Amino acid sequence: MKTQSIVEKINEITTPWGEMAPESKLGGMSLAEFNKAVAACTDKRQELIMLKSKVSAAVNSKFAADQAAKKLIRRVVAGVVADPTLGADSDLYRAMNYVPTSQRASVKSKQNTTAAAAPAAVSASSPSTKK
Repeated sequence: MKTQSIVEKINEITTPWGEMAPESKLGGMSLAEFNKAVAACTDKRQELIMLKSKVSAAVNSKFAADQAAKKLIRRVVAGVVADPTLGADSDLYRAMNYVPTSQRASVKSKQNTTAAAAPAAVSASSPSTKK
């Protein structure tokens, strides 16, 4: 018997029992005793549904808190950059694990490096036409 179908099986047993022989003791139990004995089965399923809902709510709450924290981080870093006594070249900015403006490679030098490397790579991989 599959775990997922146990509640269905309980209902398949209790419904006809209650309709056709409600006063009978089966397996040494009355219908009420049987229902009480299997209540843990259905109660645990309800508990799991509730816990899954709580986990989902907690994950959503954590995501919202993370987004708020990221916004505050950007605000503080922007404050460091905008502060006339600190700025994007300050030790504080560097200590916050950002690359100071003075240590960044310029876009132009990156383009020159890339452009210079590209023809060398092409000529090295081109087959020779002389034999």
